[in-house]
Amino acid sequence: MPAEVQDREGIVELPDGTVLRLRPADPKDKEPVQDLVERMSSEDVRMRFHEHKESLSDSMAEDLTDVDDKHEMAFVVAEPLPPGNAEIYGIVQVITEPRGERGEYAVMVRTDMQGLGLGRRLMERIIEYSRDRGIEEIVSEVLRENTSMLGLCDSLGFGKQTSPNDPALIEVRMRL
Repeated sequence: MPAEVQDREGIVELPDGTVLRLRPADPKDKEPVQDLVERMSSEDVRMRFHEHKESLSDSMAEDLTDVDDKHEMAFVVAEPLPPGNAEIYGIVQVITEPRGERGEYAVMVRTDMQGLGLGRRLMERIIEYSRDRGIEEIVSEVLRENTSMLGLCDSLGFGKQTSPNDPALIEVRMRL
């Protein structure tokens, strides 16, 4: 494994002692990411995608897992098995604007794994990655009712304001 990829990996230990792997997403993770969404509550899926979805299409799963690392990156928290064989419990992605100064991120954690710190670890990793890449700001739009995500953003130091395009959305941003 190239050293650069190894440097992007980490370990996440759950309160019960279970050890998971935090690593870059891989194209082989397409089906496990689809499984992740299918194992989430419909409400959690709506909070992430701002609409109801029964499943994640092949193209959406590919967008999340087959990243170019020049304008986008994604990290997963998964079982410590090879990509494609590992169950995925959470994923975070950042997509940068063409000039690379601003990135839009999104994160999701499987419903039964929420409250264990996985969302925080994924967010810390994407902040660190974005800072290392020279991205100046990361932003996201969060549904106003998604109080757990808004609370996480508060604890990480994100600024918040109502979206100028939709009062149901809160725009969160962090200068890096």
